[in-house]
This record gives sequence, C-alpha cells and structure tokens, in this order.
Amino acid sequence: MKAYKVVDRNCCSSVFFYRTSLSLKYKKHKTASPKVGKIFVFKNLKSAKKYIELLEANGYSGSRIFSGEAENCKRMLYMSNCTHSEEIRAYWEGFGVRKRTPYGTYGCDTFTPLEEI
Repeated sequence: MKAYKVVDRNCCSSVFFYRTSLSLKYKKHKTASPKVGKIFVFKNLKSAKKYIELLEANGYSGSRIFSGEAENCKRMLYMSNCTHSEEIRAYWEGFGVRKRTPYGTYGCDTFTPLEEI
C-alpha cells in the first residue's frame, strides 16, 4: 500500500519523537521493520500533514514526510500513550495505556521510504 510516514528532522520516529531503544531511523529505499508492534503510517498525505499540524501545536517542529510502500497494513484506532520502551512494549502486549490515533493512521509490518514530500 502507498503510505506516508512522518519523521523528525533526523528521519527518526517514535512516540512524539522521543528517543527510545525502539526508535527507528528511516533511509530512502531501505525497508524498516519495527522492533516491536507495528510502524504507524498514514494512508493519505492530508492526514500526515494534519498530524504535523498537531505536532507543531504541541511544540514539535522540523517534521518531514516520506511517501513509500507499506506492507501488511491495517487501520489502527489506538496507540501507546507512553514514551518509555517498557511501557510501549506493554502496550503492544495488551497492557499499556493507550489513546486514539490521529485520523487516517495505519499500522504496518514494514515501511520503505521512496521519496521525501
């Protein structure tokens, strides 16, 4: 599926860009797989841009968007409400604190960035 991934200025992602042992760094044409759970992507560019607006309203600037190919995607209604690796792992095991995802969020097994928007 074509998808859009929001990353920080260093091409990393995690919950609100906090650096954890679960953070991923993305490179063009290199397939990334999550260390736990799924990679969060957006199905359309409009949703990715709305997410950046949310980040900027909360003081996070410098976001970038990659378009690329995502594999084994499904709609995600919830995401971890925590930023520490142990709590994120607990979320994926069904025990963590969660919150609603932004509209248009999907979880995928892999994401390959092809171009920066």
